[in-house]
Amino acid sequence: MNTQSLQIAARLNEARKLREEHAALKRENARLRDELASLEAHLDLAQTLLADLGAEGRRLVLVDGWNLILGAGSEHRTREALMAHYQTLVDADPNLVVWIIFDGPKAATSGTGRLRATYTGGEGPQRADRFIKSVVRAAGFLGLGDRVDIHSRDKDLLKRPLAFSVKI
Repeated sequence: MNTQSLQIAARLNEARKLREEHAALKRENARLRDELASLEAHLDLAQTLLADLGAEGRRLVLVDGWNLILGAGSEHRTREALMAHYQTLVDADPNLVVWIIFDGPKAATSGTGRLRATYTGGEGPQRADRFIKSVVRAAGFLGLGDRVDIHSRDKDLLKRPLAFSVKI
């Protein structure tokens, strides 16, 4: 091998390293863009969570509504029965906030105080699950993930890591 061949090989090796570094930087940039988009998308949920969990010791329970009502062995067979059950829990614990999430064609929220029910709106399957995951991510962004519980029988929803340090 002559000097010119060694120089060409060294330049090719340097070009490969630069290409790998460029690809790594592109991946990191894409990850940061995704994180920024996620933070922007969860800003309104984060504000709601700050209001719900602002007091020391407050806990939020996210309830997968239809999953608990329609699931096998359900104790609460209607929306009203489920709401009444969680109202009893809220009444007994001043630090508890409950947010029951239902799939529904039109977005709407009802309830006041520390018990609310939300219909997700939109189309497609698993809308309540996606909404719950969004709330959990927002709680994690705020460092409040350890103060959020999930009540569901949905194995996919309960898989870890859902986000941060949520109790299930």
